Amino acid sequence: MVFEKSALKQDIMYINGGGRGLVVGLAPADAVKCVNGQTADLTVEPAA
Repeated sequence: MVFEKSALKQDIMYINGGGRGLVVGLAPADAVKCVNGQTADLTVEPAA
């Protein structure tokens, strides 16, 4: 799984916990670690 690199700047992120209505809040670095994920620059800044 790949996460947008800028997400690591947030204190907490919320992801689906796998069940209806189950939302999990955790630090972005912990989310990446839990799924053995990676980070990358996935967004593009609009041209000026």
